[in-house]
Amino acid sequence: GRLCLHQFTHLAMCARHVRVAILFCGVACWRSTWAPSFSLWPLIDAAINASGSWGGRVALPPAVNRAVTDLWADMCGVTRVSHASERLDGVIDRAVSKHCQGDFAEAEALYEEALELASHITSEERADVLAMECQLAIVLAKQHKYSAAEPVLKRALVKQQRVCDDHHPLYLSTKVRLASAYHGQGKLDQAKMTYSEALSGLIALHGSAHPSCTTLKEKLEILGAEQQTEDMRLKRAVRSTKGKWQWKPKANPFSLL
Repeated sequence: GRLCLHQFTHLAMCARHVRVAILFCGVACWRSTWAPSFSLWPLIDAAINASGSWGGRVALPPAVNRAVTDLWADMCGVTRVSHASERLDGVIDRAVSKHCQGDFAEAEALYEEALELASHITSEERADVLAMECQLAIVLAKQHKYSAAEPVLKRALVKQQRVCDDHHPLYLSTKVRLASAYHGQGKLDQAKMTYSEALSGLIALHGSAHPSCTTLKEKLEILGAEQQTEDMRLKRAVRSTKGKWQWKPKANPFSLL
């Protein structure tokens, strides 16, 4: 049977199948009027460079991207948008189900797939897309992948700031998650600053007696105690090495004195 483009797209995204992806892109360019003069060699070079990791992606030039889309529609009778739209709801349902079941690794993969599909059919600043990014960060944090969650949350905050004000609940909750990601990595100063910013916003939104504000105050107390412990540890380390590493010039074996 004929392969639909989502299968080719999967191959194109996986560096282990790079030769198949290049062949497919070549067929698309050959059939299309969008890219009659496009050279595949830069794409091949990029694919080879990306081949060191599973799932490494190669950015297609706009002309090739159009050619691939045209070939998909011609071969399968569907557009990339319609295909992504049909799959998206099912992928989100599976992601949420795995999340609720505690299968965070599978939920992570599904949320990433959902975000990839959503990028073809909707604005990245839509509320449901922003929420999916936050859910991805949550399942990363559940697996203690705080360093992976940090850039996801930073990107989400930038987008949220364009569509929300600084006191919007979604923006503030994302800021709290970013602070937690800092905390999980031992970045105590950054965590304290971000928790404090989130607390100020929540107090302005709900008042200082709100449970969410109380929770953040408790987190800041714990963080303060951890910082004191770390400061004491560093001071003891400095005292224990004091005087032990003084430089002394070597005696001159040829000196007559």
